[in-house]
Amino acid sequence: MPGWMTSWTRRAERRVGRRLLVGLLLGSLLAGGLPAFGADPAPAPGIAWESLNPDQQQLLAPFQGRWAELPPERQRRLAEGAARWNAMDPAERQAARDRFRRFRDMTPEQREKIRQRWKELPPEERQRLRDQRRQQREARQGTGHQFR
Repeated sequence: MPGWMTSWTRRAERRVGRRLLVGLLLGSLLAGGLPAFGADPAPAPGIAWESLNPDQQQLLAPFQGRWAELPPERQRRLAEGAARWNAMDPAERQAARDRFRRFRDMTPEQREKIRQRWKELPPEERQRLRDQRRQQREARQGTGHQFR
């Protein structure tokens, strides 16, 4: 393969990886991954790259070179998002991609309006929506409660 093509392929793979990670993070936020206000502010210890399983490492490969410099909370969110992504079946992954595309295609004003509406919901309503989403996911999988 010509050198320019290899370089182009690597850049394309990085772009796809970044988009996938943005989708994971966005999916996490939309599925209820927003941190609770008033949560314990004590910082959690960081996650060693070596402690991630091979599937997580593959998905998070774009972060490997700077993983140790990421804040522990960001490491935790990325690791959890990668674990959730790896636990999804193909239909769930496609649904997550579709949600990401819809969100990405919104104007900045539309995205901000959605974020603001979420923040304005009472904590009980946010939890109800998270629980509802989890129950829908479990019903599609035909399983009971699962730890993810």
